[in-house]
Amino acid sequence: MLGRDRQFRMQIHQLMDAGVFAFSFWLAFELRSNDFLIRLFHAPAWKSSFEDYQWLYLVLSLAGPFILES
Repeated sequence: MLGRDRQFRMQIHQLMDAGVFAFSFWLAFELRSNDFLIRLFHAPAWKSSFEDYQWLYLVLSLAGPFILES
C-alpha cells in the first residue's frame, strides 16, 4: 500500500516538474522577446516567433523530468 502511494506521488511530482519546465521555457521566451526589456538592456531585437521553438519546447518539457529523475 505504501509503495503504491509513493509511486503515485512520484508520478504527480514528475508531472509538476514537466509543468514547471514548460512554464519556465515559455516565461524565458516571453521575457526575451519583450520590447520594453530589449530597450532597457540594449539587447538585440528578437526576430523569431514562438512557433519556431515549439518543437524544442515540447522535447525539453517531456525530457526534463526524466533528466531530473536520473
